[in-house]
Amino acid sequence: MKVIHKNNSGGLGSQEVYLTRDEQIILDLGALDFSYAYAVDVISHKIVDDVNHLLLDISVPSKPGGNGRGMCGGGEEIYILYIRLDENDKLIYSDQAKVISCFTEIDESAFIYDAAFPEKGITRSN
Repeated sequence: MKVIHKNNSGGLGSQEVYLTRDEQIILDLGALDFSYAYAVDVISHKIVDDVNHLLLDISVPSKPGGNGRGMCGGGEEIYILYIRLDENDKLIYSDQAKVISCFTEIDESAFIYDAAFPEKGITRSN
């Protein structure tokens, strides 16, 4: 699994971000509200009973289109995204947790995930 960015015309928000396998697009991350993602890393990937489990680290600007102006204009929001894909790489389930924010303080103990066991997804303590 890889993540690719396709820049349409330059500038923030003009790119498309896809999860791919063998150079075939599997999932448009914009469909999961991450169209402004500028950094995406696969933390973990595991296949269990023909189901793909992935944990991704995704960074998006705090104020897309803010051009670095205003409060958090140059800030970032970082999410952990858990996705589950069937044996044909079709999305079955997704979940996300914001781990860093320019706007709000995040309680680090509010959720957990385990890169060694991505099939467990994201667990919330509240």
